Amino acid sequence: MLSLPRCGSNWIRYWFEYFSNENTSERNILVEKNHWGELRTDKTFATLYKRHELTKEEIKLREIEKIVLVLRDYKECFVRHCIGRNFESRVKRLNQYVDNLYTYDSFMGDKIIMYYEDFVLNPKESMQRFLNFLNIKNEWGDIDIEHHKNVSLNLYESGGLNSTGIQTRGSPSITKGCTNFQFHQKSLHTNTKHELDNWFTQNHGIVLNKYLKRYYQNPMVTTNLL
Repeated sequence: MLSLPRCGSNWIRYWFEYFSNENTSERNILVEKNHWGELRTDKTFATLYKRHELTKEEIKLREIEKIVLVLRDYKECFVRHCIGRNFESRVKRLNQYVDNLYTYDSFMGDKIIMYYEDFVLNPKESMQRFLNFLNIKNEWGDIDIEHHKNVSLNLYESGGLNSTGIQTRGSPSITKGCTNFQFHQKSLHTNTKHELDNWFTQNHGIVLNKYLKRYYQNPMVTTNLL
């Protein structure tokens, strides 16, 4: 699973662990007992790994068969992920964002994109699609999604449930389910937003056209994206 920090990947990890008998990390766990009553321990085998970046060499070496790419609006990522004194230095941090897109685009195996906005608005449908993609048995008839969201928030805010303790400490942040998908970019000047759109158009038009048009909002750019 490829994802920049703070893109909601722990919410995805949570549902994988809740329904499966496998781990998403060898360092920490998010769910002690899954939906089927099976306990997860430090000996549970990890089969889904979260990575912030992944090279073609690593894909070949690890014999990776499937890739899940988690995407969030690049303007939100720019605010939360990119640091620097000016636009040029900050935007360099987005190279990791586009590198993941190119890795995904060139990958010849099974692959799926999880858009942050989709799985926050429609967690059941999105996670069902994700789990089916990984051939993980899941059932949603009596699932209280709001309850599980609160459990996940507790993992984030307290460092872990009492029953799992230190195993969850240090986990990356999960989405808080905020439906204001332009919350962070409110701090950006309109010109900076235009600069971001221009940067993608001029340097990464292929992946912008394929995967990011939902985030593209620059009326000043005349480049045809169709």
